[in-house]
Amino acid sequence: METALAVRQLSVTYGGIDAISDISIDIKKGEFLGITGPNGGGKTTLLSAVLGLIKPISGDITILGGDINKGRRLIGYVPQIAAIDRDFPITVSETVMTAYLKNGLHPFKKFGADEKQRALETLKKVGLENHAKNRINELSGGEFQRLLIARALATEPEILLLDEPTSNIDKDSREKIYRLLKELNLTGVTVVMVTHDLQSISALFSRLLCINRTVVFDGAPSDFLGGNRCD
Repeated sequence: METALAVRQLSVTYGGIDAISDISIDIKKGEFLGITGPNGGGKTTLLSAVLGLIKPISGDITILGGDINKGRRLIGYVPQIAAIDRDFPITVSETVMTAYLKNGLHPFKKFGADEKQRALETLKKVGLENHAKNRINELSGGEFQRLLIARALATEPEILLLDEPTSNIDKDSREKIYRLLKELNLTGVTVVMVTHDLQSISALFSRLLCINRTVVFDGAPSDFLGGNRCD
């Protein structure tokens, strides 16, 4: 099976402290990979390094077997804490369309009919098409998380990275997001998800990593839940 993402001997240091150390992993195309571990164990750091948001002190990253910058354009990302002001005066559909902008938000950008239709089709995938004209501050927590997933999907990524997308939302919203992610994975999208909610979603993972500055466990979720530790 072709490799979607390869990490080789990756290390990141903050202020002289190893955030992650000598991590090597291969993620195959079409996998649904779960990543867990203690707070401060380096899960978000790993995703940030893959996305180019932080610079490692050593190691290599290969995305879809080619140029890393081109590969990063094929990744959709849902952050742990959304860098979006919920009171910002923007609609649900406009939020999705910001993904089409190469340089972030543009206050005078007028989106065309094709872009609006693409945004609506993406919103349908996450069940938010009826909220397209709503302001983002009118959404519930679960709806807002699905909006962030929609924005990540707007450019039709081959790899989807999610950093605890279901934290602090209700059970019904979590289950909707889990179903959505499984459906996306079945269409061929490689899904990599950081989570602490293993009991609810572990059955969906094809593989589970536990990271505590380095890889402590890499295998079947059932084996980890059977008694392995990540400390």
